[in-house]
Amino acid sequence: EDLPVAQDQTILTSNNTILGGSTLDSAYRDLVLADGAVAYWRLGEATGETVIVNSGSAGSAINRTVQGAPTLEQTGVTPDDKSMFFDGIDDAVEIDDPTNADLQNHTRTEKSTELWFKADDLIGRQVIYDQGGNTNGLNLHLNGSTLHAGLWNDSQYSGAETNIEADTWYHVVSVL
Repeated sequence: EDLPVAQDQTILTSNNTILGGSTLDSAYRDLVLADGAVAYWRLGEATGETVIVNSGSAGSAINRTVQGAPTLEQTGVTPDDKSMFFDGIDDAVEIDDPTNADLQNHTRTEKSTELWFKADDLIGRQVIYDQGGNTNGLNLHLNGSTLHAGLWNDSQYSGAETNIEADTWYHVVSVL
């Protein structure tokens, strides 16, 4: 099944309000947090910062530390926005104990995982998000120019894919 792809810099909210430009960052954050997000890691930290602060309802219990040396304060989705550049070798943000945020125990009946990404090249396999293990899990990764989204529970696997372009921002939402 193909994934729907939006390539512009706007968000259409549930009340059909269109957000864009410099209002995108704060308005988007407010919408995500108002929806009850357990975890919200902005990844727009300033130069020299290594702690990723969680603004979601789980609070500082799931603040993260950056691994490796990603390049900070990169241009984000909009010119006023900031992001991190991960080198694909040893840069990461790892959730050391996902049980703090109930991300691993699967005790919730509904769950959404949402992120923005831009790949500077489309060579080989690049993991964007990976959660779970051999029994249950969720994975978003690139294989060349194909974005793969997969979910597995025991021996059942469900997945979708779509083609993407380099140097283009993409908004991905997984709803379970």
